[in-house]
Amino acid sequence: MTTNKTNRSRSFDKYIQAKLKDPEYVREYINGTLSALDDEDDAGPEEVLATLIGCLRDIVEAHGGVNKFSKMIPELHRSTLYAIFSAPEKRKGGPEFLTVLRIMKVCGVSLKVA
Repeated sequence: MTTNKTNRSRSFDKYIQAKLKDPEYVREYINGTLSALDDEDDAGPEEVLATLIGCLRDIVEAHGGVNKFSKMIPELHRSTLYAIFSAPEKRKGGPEFLTVLRIMKVCGVSLKVA
């Protein structure tokens, strides 16, 4: 969280982080975000992946951050998670599909085909 945010946005951040501790809200958050992208005709796979990673980053932050979260996924090194959750322009490609599924599992969500 940056220090130049207004009090109003900090309050919203705290509100969202509290909501993201609820597994039902997490599912709604991801589904709603991806559904909004689905409504856009020009959303490509890179944008969908970046959006999903952004959602997962928010969930991880709500549950104590990458350092704490990395202990729940022994197959992934903490630095790998930091790289995955870094800004898209700093990332070198996207994570492997299996890695995204591992992160989703620890976040309490799964992938379903509609």
